[in-house]
Amino acid sequence: MARSLRGRLALALGLTAALSLTASALITFGLVRRYSADQAVAELRRSANVIAVDAREINLLEGPFRAIRRLLEVSGSLFGVVGRDGTVRTDTDEARAVVDAIDIARLDTGRRSEGFVEVDGTRYAYVAVPVRAGRPASPRVASGIVLAKRAGVGWAPILSRALLGAGLAAVIAALAATLLARRLARPVQEVAAATSKVAAGDLTQRVPVEGDDELAELGRSFNAMSAALAEARRREGEFLASVSHELRSPLTAIRGYVEALEEGAVRDAAGRREALAVIKTETARLERLVRDVMDLARLDAQELRLDVRDADLTEVVQATAAAHGTEAAASSVSIAVDAADGLPCRTDPDRVRQILANLTENAIRVTGTGGRVTLSGRALDGSVVLEVSDTGPGIPAEHLPHVFERIYLRNVSGAGANGGDISEGRPAAGSGLGLAIVRELVRALGGSVEVTSAPGTGTTFRVTLPSSRG
Repeated sequence: MARSLRGRLALALGLTAALSLTASALITFGLVRRYSADQAVAELRRSANVIAVDAREINLLEGPFRAIRRLLEVSGSLFGVVGRDGTVRTDTDEARAVVDAIDIARLDTGRRSEGFVEVDGTRYAYVAVPVRAGRPASPRVASGIVLAKRAGVGWAPILSRALLGAGLAAVIAALAATLLARRLARPVQEVAAATSKVAAGDLTQRVPVEGDDELAELGRSFNAMSAALAEARRREGEFLASVSHELRSPLTAIRGYVEALEEGAVRDAAGRREALAVIKTETARLERLVRDVMDLARLDAQELRLDVRDADLTEVVQATAAAHGTEAAASSVSIAVDAADGLPCRTDPDRVRQILANLTENAIRVTGTGGRVTLSGRALDGSVVLEVSDTGPGIPAEHLPHVFERIYLRNVSGAGANGGDISEGRPAAGSGLGLAIVRELVRALGGSVEVTSAPGTGTTFRVTLPSSRG
């Protein structure tokens, strides 16, 4: 049991309670001992002052004085008388030993003394008070009196009670800890059991959550994690299915034309040129898909290498537009640049070029004949804002929150821009992974990306990058 959470908690609380009570008992004993000693001195002082007044005219051997002396001894006080000739008179050997241990020479000068002495291992409180004679000095008249009393407090009673209290406290603490540990251990055990099932592949596991404490937060975090894993697995399945479909289509086309050429079904030069053109197009499509998948794999594994350096993003914007001029012209789409002169930024310009290229290719693909694609850039509050806008069909509002999900727009009918307007019969030629790559690249560069669009008004993707990186 001591190895379990419940056992360790019970043992820890029990020992803590026992040690705390024992320490308190020891401190209390010291305080009680000191208080007792101080009280003993005060009591002796009061008695000595009263007796000193009566002892001025009383003969050391007279009956009343001897009766007082007996009464003090019966009450536990030791009594001694110091004569004017320096003789000491006591009735017990213990009292004599204590008086001998005290400096009684001070009495001859009329000074009192008090304090503690130790005789044969026993501690005594004492008070020595001078007596002023009311008649001519006589050897039988006292010079001073000494009262003493044992000042020690027995350890055994206090220690035994402290140990008894510590034992009871340990038992009570152990019982309380067991009940508390049971409550603490139950949700932890539930999470542990559910975690084992999740590790075995069962992502439907959830744990009950009660209250608002840390254990409840643990349960909520586990449930959120399990739900996120289940959603990630679902999306992964969809992603793999979509990629498989994307691979199957060009491969089928390539194989069909290759078999036709091989079997001699295509005999004229025009047919062969068409077959080779299709094979070339589908091969390029496969290359793009493989490249995008590899980029996403590196981004997911956080293995993407960045070459961060000072760069002018105006040049990157212009170079991207120039590189896609031929593609835009082939689709009867105009491409324009509206970037401020000089956009200094410390970033990876090659990755920024990749981001703009993906967005530009998508924009050209969905913009109809006679449409326009604009690449712009400006500085804003310590950041550089880059935008790619098109005059395409736009994206319905319900799809905007999902446009950066992998292959989402390819799988949604009527999605519109940047995935192909399926409703218009123009399926996308891209892999469906471009926007997902854009989002991950922008995050890797420490920036953010957002999209604004509405059906019939076109789409604008806005990338915000910090102008400097620490």
